[in-house]
Amino acid sequence: MEKIGAVLERELPKIKEQVREQEEKKEREKSLELVGFSDMCRKGFTSIPNYLWDLEISLQAKVLYSLLLSYCWNKNFCFPGQKEIAEKMRIMVPHISRYFKELQEVGLIKTIQRGLGKTNKYILYATAKNYKE
Repeated sequence: MEKIGAVLERELPKIKEQVREQEEKKEREKSLELVGFSDMCRKGFTSIPNYLWDLEISLQAKVLYSLLLSYCWNKNFCFPGQKEIAEKMRIMVPHISRYFKELQEVGLIKTIQRGLGKTNKYILYATAKNYKE
């Protein structure tokens, strides 16, 4: 009967070679690589739900939702004005209302008007109404 140590000594190089081949295969299969994110993340980052990309709303509405999340992430509130939002998105202020409307229609945001001369209040929801996985 062969000793365990002898079997391991004989099989270990084969196992190491198999592991190396698997790692090389994984490396070749990568189609997206992240570089330099530790430096870039100093300004923070925003998590957005992946299902957002499945919703039938414009890309601009998706960007607006992501931007609003970035303003209030870890704060539970924020108060950016439409002018500031438009500057960040590099679009004109009148276009913002169209994208807010899209977000309202799918239930990702609720707008509460607070009266003449006051800014609106927006409530962001984590999931869209009628979303099916």
